[in-house]
Amino acid sequence: MALDRSIRSLLALNGAGTSRVLNLCTIEKMNGTKAEYRDAPLFVAPVLNTAIFIKHRLRPGEAELFSEGKSVATKIIIPFDKADLRSGGRSVFIGQRNFVDALKQACNYKSEIELKRDLDVLDVLYTLPSLDPFLLREKLRGDGFKVDDCYFSLSTTDQEKMFDYSAREVGRLVAMATGSKDQSLNAASRTMISALLSSESDDRLTPLKSALNLTDDNFREGIFCWRGFLYYKWHVVSYTQQAEPFFRSMLHCRARGTLSDEEKKFFPAAKREVIVAMRKYLKSIQETIAIYDEAYANMIDRRDPTAFREFLLSAPDLFLKMGEKTGAISHIISFWHYCFAPPRDDSVLDAEDLKMTLQDFCQGLGVRVQTALA
Repeated sequence: MALDRSIRSLLALNGAGTSRVLNLCTIEKMNGTKAEYRDAPLFVAPVLNTAIFIKHRLRPGEAELFSEGKSVATKIIIPFDKADLRSGGRSVFIGQRNFVDALKQACNYKSEIELKRDLDVLDVLYTLPSLDPFLLREKLRGDGFKVDDCYFSLSTTDQEKMFDYSAREVGRLVAMATGSKDQSLNAASRTMISALLSSESDDRLTPLKSALNLTDDNFREGIFCWRGFLYYKWHVVSYTQQAEPFFRSMLHCRARGTLSDEEKKFFPAAKREVIVAMRKYLKSIQETIAIYDEAYANMIDRRDPTAFREFLLSAPDLFLKMGEKTGAISHIISFWHYCFAPPRDDSVLDAEDLKMTLQDFCQGLGVRVQTALA
């Protein structure tokens, strides 16, 4: 594993999480004494179960660590000292060359069974477009992993809100699949919506699978992606509302201390690049959602499931791209809110902290500022 001091930029998230960061070190601090945590860990290896996972945009030279072309990878950082993250840690990317050997060396597994179990969970983190708790929870449960709920910060309130949102979204679909003319949320409708939002296999979805004429595997994968689209649609309204206040706060944020000439050029340039990139990301997300909306409307209004079936079959690719973009936006807005709750127009940060924050934002959005600091 490589020496990694980028953990310093994550210190502000020590106690918070975003869709780009899964901080198992903090989760252990909060839940380590609970029996449920010990009985159903995310990872068997204690070292891995207190690591920090990051959806990381690869820098020049890092892509060479992989046999296939990648732009975003999942980084594991194992802190040198869990009590003092400023000391840094060692890191490795899931799936990079010699990854399994590095994992064995770091975790000292007692058996191949334990190793395989952790590798299977790591594969889930590797394939998901973000570390959103809802998606992570649903994917793990769907793949048969029993993990304590403390690893997923989606609150009961959020689950209820998502149910209510999804109920409005799919009410007509339920009516079509069941042959009912009543689109109100009766008991039958709620039962089917619960099944749609559940990762468990459920015979109650058979009418929908038959209507879409999908195989079991395609239906299972398509429905998971469909749940993800609902999750992102539910969140994108909030992202859009929070974007403008964030832009104002970031533009007005001042650096404390004496600035070098390069810093004076870098700060305004980086802020502009972040805003431009986030606007493009939000537009791209809305365009992807529009594809979903059109396919869904065709199925409901014309009672023609063909377009929606084709959408579900192509959903994984769209889902991954949208997940990457929403993950980046969520991380940036969540980080800023954590630093300044709520975002203000008179925020002040130390020059070094502001520089690292803006560099992190630029990296997450895949943009580069043309100054010496970048």
